Amino acid sequence: MHNFQTCQHGNPETSQDNVWWEHLLLKFLNMTLKSIDDNAWSSQLSLELQHQTASYACSSPEKSFLYKALGTTLASCQDVAHVKSQLQKSLKGTDYMNASEREHVVTILTFSAKGHLDLTLGTLEDFGAAISKVQVSGIVGRL
Repeated sequence: MHNFQTCQHGNPETSQDNVWWEHLLLKFLNMTLKSIDDNAWSSQLSLELQHQTASYACSSPEKSFLYKALGTTLASCQDVAHVKSQLQKSLKGTDYMNASEREHVVTILTFSAKGHLDLTLGTLEDFGAAISKVQVSGIVGRL
């Protein structure tokens, strides 16, 4: 994780190296999950990654990497109900006033969509409809 921290200090060469290593680690994770082909294990890993994100500061590079790993894990998981549940949990649990949290949820959605595009889009659509419904009922309630 030291190299990820160095990236934050502005060394362009190290920054490019970190992006390259991060890409390789995520590719390795994806290939490993596909070769294991165990939905229960992938589901448990996604839960653990989600849990570990609480251990890092909101804008830390480690936390950003964990969200990418979470999205990659969800993309590989074939338990559609679990993936949808995790996406919904991420969408509902985000503080949209916090830029880092918004970026993190977008990261999860982006990476998970690589394996579940229709599911990710459907979950977003459902979330948007639920928000609209709450906003409309709030407005009607004030009348």
